[in-house]
Amino acid sequence: MLSYTCNSQLVTLTRKSTKLINQFPAYIALVLDVLRFMKDSVFIKGLELRSLIGVYEFERHSPQRVIVDLELAADLSLAGKSDKVEDTIDYGAVAEKLGEIATKSKFLLLEALGEAMSEALFDNFNISQLTLTLNKPDIIANAEGVGITIRRSKN
Repeated sequence: MLSYTCNSQLVTLTRKSTKLINQFPAYIALVLDVLRFMKDSVFIKGLELRSLIGVYEFERHSPQRVIVDLELAADLSLAGKSDKVEDTIDYGAVAEKLGEIATKSKFLLLEALGEAMSEALFDNFNISQLTLTLNKPDIIANAEGVGITIRRSKN
């Protein structure tokens, strides 16, 4: 057992808490990753696209609605100072890129569509992280929607 004072509080470490302290670097890395995500962001909410997607036979006959909610982490400070669209993430261009991918896709799973969208966004826009939600609102009659949310960081 080890005791020390921190902010006028007596702290006692046991063998169990010492094991937790040994995991501290991984914990700090996780906290820093979360803090990096808490930067500026551009978002699109409720973007309605059409895509041929689904595993069931009835889903493969015609494109269906897919509702997209997206948050893109990026440094927006330059755009705030310059007031120029070329210094920010152009959400019109983002929506157009997502529409192109959705229209051309023939994926079975929303997960695959989400990965394709995520990769295209990282390839085409200066973003550090994203949260992408894809919702199929017309699949289950007594549900508002079904879908996925993915979170990705630039490597």
